Amino acid sequence: MPSACLRPRRFLKVSVLLLLAGTFAVANLRRAILWDPGASGALRPVPGLTLQDETLAFTFGGVHRGPMPDLARQPRVCRIEAVYRLVAATDQAAAFNFIAPSADAVSARVNGREVAVTPSVFQEPPRLDRQGTPVAGPRYSLAFHGPLRAGPNEVAVAYSQTLGADEQGLAYFHRSRWRTFVGYEFWPVKEWVRVPGFKAELTLSVPRSPGLWETLFGPDLLLGVETRDRDGAAPPSPVAGSHLRTADRLVSRFTLAGDRLPDVLTVSATEK
Repeated sequence: MPSACLRPRRFLKVSVLLLLAGTFAVANLRRAILWDPGASGALRPVPGLTLQDETLAFTFGGVHRGPMPDLARQPRVCRIEAVYRLVAATDQAAAFNFIAPSADAVSARVNGREVAVTPSVFQEPPRLDRQGTPVAGPRYSLAFHGPLRAGPNEVAVAYSQTLGADEQGLAYFHRSRWRTFVGYEFWPVKEWVRVPGFKAELTLSVPRSPGLWETLFGPDLLLGVETRDRDGAAPPSPVAGSHLRTADRLVSRFTLAGDRLPDVLTVSATEK
């Protein structure tokens, strides 16, 4: 009789354990999210011009944060500005092509003067994600012209690109961290004739989240730049420079220099 009374209670315990096990099994089926829109491009070489140096500014409009951001409905966007300082042997009218992932919000300046940009679909070489896999979807060749003078000149291109998201540290009873990133194909720079001592200065700017946490423990984001080659090799990393906090943004600066330049840059902000 006592054993018969215990059966409903035992059955209830077993049912609860099975339910919890099934819930954990379903949770275990979810993989960490990686959403990579692919890397953007850069200015193609122009015969007769020498590349002196380059400045890249990556301004994140926002970052992805947990527990589960809606990547499709609330994409984050990065504004990218690439400034090239070129040396021309003679006065000339030069034609430029910049490879970008989008033809939206594009602008170009030659020696401080804004010029018209003509976009067209560009297919080759394939756009690569962080694993080196080709990414579907068109890229654009942004064609523009401008007069150059003998000696130093400056060419600037600005455009917007959707930011990628990489979920890290996914585990039971543990909130995952999000890494917001953008790729930049640096390989066209390697095809330019460059002056000795060429360097590229990179600036990454992301919004701050001021509050008690940042006051007590400092910024909750780690800013960085990774480098890689298309064959999977790891070229030297950029040298980190200053790290600043303005009223509403975190700003980090990096320098790439030397003959061993990377094919692709990945600029990122990761939750600590």
